[in-house]
Amino acid sequence: MGNMVTILLDLFRLIWLFGRGHQAVALENLALRQQLAIYKRTKKLPRLDGSDRRFWIVLSAVWK
Repeated sequence: MGNMVTILLDLFRLIWLFGRGHQAVALENLALRQQLAIYKRTKKLPRLDGSDRRFWIVLSAVWK
């Protein structure tokens, strides 16, 4: 549940930044936050789960 809240907050921040004209910076920031979230929840090697893969698929479609 906490991960879902984090994702929703990041999406709201992303939408707000799109309106401000900082699309590239916002997408990079979102990608870095996702990477940090994965790193923080793992002990040895970061592992991607299904929601992480979906996140990167959607982000790659938007972020050139």
